[in-house]
Amino acid sequence: MSVESNAPVKTLTLAETAEVLRVSKSTVLAMIKRGLPARKVGRAWRIPVSTLNDWLEKGQEPAPVQEPEPAR
Repeated sequence: MSVESNAPVKTLTLAETAEVLRVSKSTVLAMIKRGLPARKVGRAWRIPVSTLNDWLEKGQEPAPVQEPEPAR
């Protein structure tokens, strides 16, 4: 992928993405681990808005994260 214009790419932080999707930040991290395209910039994650929209439109939103069963 090459950037041919000087226009900045609109990105969301982890917190902004969580707010837009109405999920927790840990859910967004789980989504990234399961394939949501994102980039790490320093210590912060950045998710391009266009990529997020494409990913969701293709029906690639993940199933809810299931918490592990507590040990008995």
